Amino acid sequence: MPRNPDRPMIQCRECHDRYHLECLGMTIEEANGLNYVCSECSSAKECVSSITNS
Repeated sequence: MPRNPDRPMIQCRECHDRYHLECLGMTIEEANGLNYVCSECSSAKECVSSITNS
């Protein structure tokens, strides 16, 4: 898919999927320097954490 500069994206540091900032309700300023983790990866980490801490 071609890059569209009018729709900037952020990449999840875990799964490397990319998400439009506008879909996440995020500005470029908020995204700069952020180690973003998507909701799927965040949920998966919580599940693994709760299993290993049980």
